Parts: sequence; structure tokens; C-alpha cells
Amino acid sequence: MTTTTRAQSIDVCSPADGRTIGTVRTSSAEDVRQTVSQLRATQPQWAALPVAARVRWMHRFRDWIYANEQRINNLLQAETGKPPAEIGIELSSSLSVLHYYCDRAEKFLADETPWPTSLVTALKALRIRHVPYQVVGVISPWNFPLAMFLWDAIPALLAGAAVIVKPSEHTPLAATAVLEGWTEIGAPPVFTGVNGAGSTGAAVVNAVDFIQFTGSARTGTAIAATAAAALKPYSLELGGNDPAIVLADADLDQTAQGIALGGMLNSGQMCVSVERVYAVADIYDELVTRVADLVRSLRDAGDGFDVDITGLITADQLEIVTRHVDDAVAKGATAVTGGRKADAGQGFEPTVLTGVDHTMAVMNEETFGPVLPIMRVADVDEAIRLANDSPFGLSASVWSRNRSGALRIAARLEAGTVNINDAATHILCHPIPQSGWKTSGVGARLGGPYGIRKFTRTQAITANRIELSVIGKLAGFPYSAAKSDLLRRAGRLDDGGSITHRLGRTQALHPRRVEVQRSIPAPAMAVFDWLADGSNFAKALPGVLVRHTRRGVDEPHGVGAVREVFSPAAYFREEIIGFERPTQIRYVITRSLPLVGHLGATIDITNDGSDSCLVTWVSEVDGGALAAGVIRPALSTVFRLILSGCERALA
Repeated sequence: MTTTTRAQSIDVCSPADGRTIGTVRTSSAEDVRQTVSQLRATQPQWAALPVAARVRWMHRFRDWIYANEQRINNLLQAETGKPPAEIGIELSSSLSVLHYYCDRAEKFLADETPWPTSLVTALKALRIRHVPYQVVGVISPWNFPLAMFLWDAIPALLAGAAVIVKPSEHTPLAATAVLEGWTEIGAPPVFTGVNGAGSTGAAVVNAVDFIQFTGSARTGTAIAATAAAALKPYSLELGGNDPAIVLADADLDQTAQGIALGGMLNSGQMCVSVERVYAVADIYDELVTRVADLVRSLRDAGDGFDVDITGLITADQLEIVTRHVDDAVAKGATAVTGGRKADAGQGFEPTVLTGVDHTMAVMNEETFGPVLPIMRVADVDEAIRLANDSPFGLSASVWSRNRSGALRIAARLEAGTVNINDAATHILCHPIPQSGWKTSGVGARLGGPYGIRKFTRTQAITANRIELSVIGKLAGFPYSAAKSDLLRRAGRLDDGGSITHRLGRTQALHPRRVEVQRSIPAPAMAVFDWLADGSNFAKALPGVLVRHTRRGVDEPHGVGAVREVFSPAAYFREEIIGFERPTQIRYVITRSLPLVGHLGATIDITNDGSDSCLVTWVSEVDGGALAAGVIRPALSTVFRLILSGCERALA
């Protein structure tokens, strides 16, 4: 919608027909300072409440929202012009956040008591507290006037902070109504709002203790500079120019539907909208046809739920969309459908562009409108290169039937979130963070415990578990050579790596090498896959339990995977550091009992025939006589048993 600002108030106008639908009072910088001062005075009592008591107030607030839902939604539709089918998204998603954090706030905010990591910390009781900032300022945008402030305000309040909200001057009515609900239920006065344009937002930034901003990169950069000068923490969710990569094996019906929805929902006015599409040549023409047919069929006129897409919320945004499309067409792009302003209001025809490239603003700036440019690429490598050729990095999507391949592509994309065969549902997945890379932001929204702890400061507390006067005398004044040597030996025993180093041996020892070879009558790929899955070791070794504690980066048993091996005689924690299918697996033992200085192990698999391969398993350990007399023969036996089990399993 549009706004008219007078000296003391803002007239809010409908984006559909320009009529005035409400007026809000403008808050001056002094108003903001006084409001924050009042919040600061009442916040300690709010923070002192048990988490369960804050949750009960939040539940009463939820009940008030349900009781007033229709009135709030009517205001929201009037000031944004959104289709009725999209209006309910804001409150329903916000109440989902409320439910998630109310159920988990006590757990997420509980004091932590870390396990000791050394002889020194074993003598200390360690505690981490999560102490709320006093006043959190939430500055929210006009595209989702309710969701974008409630998603942040709810966890901040549950954390024990007071919250002041400055909604966009374009869409303040529904947000102001929701804030009034907090007062109506008789809740402690720790949640309120102020209205105004940029100067009011600047006053909020200056007055609060933590800033949560959602909006443009330009304003976010200014907020960051102001906050940095005051050493004030902040979290910014800024713009996006989110790419979609479509591979040759994609389900084109699902992909076309997903991209059309991801690009046209809320008339494309989402930071996580699909803003550019890279489709490999094999399916490019078919994808364009399907997406264009769907976009062309969208209904922009009618009553109630017969409307799919409406106009843009602000006149300024309409001008940006128009400029981007005109620029693309002038440089050679083709509007397959749409391509111009609507005949009335602030609408822009839903548009699909082809023949686009990175010289065009629509491919390298945030359009924030109902426009889908689709670019032909030769292969996936070109698609990844172009997707990353952007100052933004908010979200992206990959469309393919090959899930493991899509995951590998996702790991190469420079974006805070990557969706596989979906455009934006990640915003409803509360356990994962919504973060922006590059100029798309700093910090993250939501993300399980992070989403509530970000509104707190950590306080570490240590206390002696036992009387430490003897240790104090050893570590304190006066210094002496004998005390220093004793402390050095204790530190080396605790942190010295291999057994020889822990015991103070300074001479270099040659590592003990264990090598086992076996020819297995099975294809190399099958042998590789069997050996990569450590759970198979338990089948070959009686009495052994294998537990996988972390998946690999690209696949479950790949680089970064961690497994723990338990047996009656030993315990090992192994991490995969090399994974080259189907020829080599490399790993290290990062923890063991008995203590072993492990220098690494390699399993090489070499084809020695069409249906057979040679497996060479090499491990190096450092443990002096213990390694030579006990560990080396034991490992050799273990390797032989595992390779025998592999041969039996693949026979």
C-alpha cells in the first residue's frame, strides 16, 4: 500500500484502490527513548519469572489471537492487498513458531553443565547461563507484516527480553492490532510498538540492546554500521536473488509447479522467492513451456478465493519490477508471458522471461515481484557458477530425482539454505536456521535453540568441585623449577597425544606399520560399499558393536562421517578423512582405549580382474613396545577378519 505522512501521523492507503484505510500516530525519537526506558524498567520482573510462567502468558496471547483472527486478517488484507488464500499464512506460521518455542523454551534456556575436557577442568564445576538482553528491537518489513515480527518477538519474549516493534510504515495496521492484544490480556508491559518511517527506526536502533532487522541490504548496512559503533549486537535478514537449478532428470511437472509457486507466491514479494532459474539444455524448452502455462493461468481478478495473484504492495516496488523487466527486454530477453504493468492499480502481469543473461538487472539484483527469468545452461557446473555469481546468498533450490547428486550440488552453492525439489518450505522448518550469506544478512532466524538463545548473553561460571589448596600452592607464587616441571608433566600427560609423548618420551620413534592384503572375488564397487559401511564390521567381528554418530558431508559414510567401535577389549572413535569411490577410504582414530597414537589408515581397492579386486589395508600407530607387541598383531587380526567377512557377504 501507499502512505501519506503528516507531522504527527501516517495515513495508510490500500494498494488496490488508494483509499485511506487507517491512520497511525508517528513516534518521535523522544517517544522511542521513553518507551524503551519503560520497557527496561519492567523487563527484570519479566526475566525473573520462571520460563513456565512466560509460556503461560504466551498461551493466553495465542488464545487472544485466535479470538481476533478475522479482524486481524481483514486489516492485513486491506493494507497489503494479498489474495485471501495467502492471508492466513502469516498468523498460522507465527502461531506454529509460538507452539514450537513454548514447548522447548525451558529446555533451550536451561543452564548447561559441560563435561570436563582435561585434568584441570575435571576439578571444576562448569556452568553456562543464558541471560536475556534487556530490550530487543524488531524492525519488520512490509511484505509479511505479521510473520516477520512475530517470528522474532515470540522467542525473544520467551527468552526473558522486553521487545519493541517498529513495523513498516507501509503496513502498520495489523501489527499494531496484534500488539494491542498483549495489553488486553493483562500481560506484563514488556511488548509494545512504535510507528514511523526511517527516523523512528533509527531511534529504535540507538535505544535498544539487540537489533533484529528484516529488510533491504542498504538499510541493513546502515544499521550494522550504527550498531558496530556502539558495540551493539544485531541480526539482519536482508535481500535475496535466489536461484533455482533444474537438472535433466528433474520431475518437470513437480518442478514447474514448485518454481511457479516459489516465484509467484505473494506476487514474488518474498526474500526467498525464486528469482532466477538455470535449466540444463536437455529440458530447457519443456520447462519453459510448463512454467509459462502455469504462470499464464494465474487469476488476477475475481472474488475471494478465485484470485491467485494481486498487485504489489508499494508503488516504489512496482517501479523496480517495471525497470527490471524493461531492462531485460531492451537487452534481448523475451517475455513469454506478461511483461508489463496491469491496466489498473499497482499490479504487474505475472511474467516469464527467456533469453536472459547476467548483463540484465533481473539476474543480478533483487526484483521482488512476479517475474521468473529462465536461463539455458550447458551443464550443472555452469549452473552452479552462475548461481554463485551474485552478491546475494539467502536461499537456493535444486531440482532432480537424484537426491544424493542434488545434495552434492547443494554443498557447492553459496546460500544460507538450499532446498531440494522445493522452493521455500524451509521457512516453516523451525529446527533449522534461516541465515543469509554475503549481502543477504548476518546471523539467522529460528534454528532450534539458536533461535531463542540469540536473544541472550552467555555467562560462564566456574566453582571448585573439591578443596584445591594443594593445587593452589603448586600453581601459585612463589614459582620454582620443581613446581613448573611437575605442572609440565601433568599437562603433557593430559594433552600430549600419543602414549610416548604423554609419558614424556622426547626421542622420535618410528611408527609401527600394519598391512594386510586380500584378493576378494567381487567387483571393486561392491567391496568399496561394503567396507564404507562400518556397521558391516560388527557382522564380521563377534562381540563388536559399531555406532555411526555423524553422517558424511556428501553421503552417509563419506568424508566427515564418524563411527564408534565398541568391543570387549577396546574402544575406537574413527573419522573418515578421504573417500574416493571406488578406490580408497582414509580414516583416523581420534579417540581410543587403550590409548593409541594413530597416524592414519588407508584402505586401497584395486581391480585385478573383471569380478575381483585386491584390498590393501594399511594402518600406522605410535606406541613403542606396546604397539609392536600388542596393538600391531591385534589390528592385523581384526583387518583379516573384516576382509574375510566381506568376502563371505559378497560371495
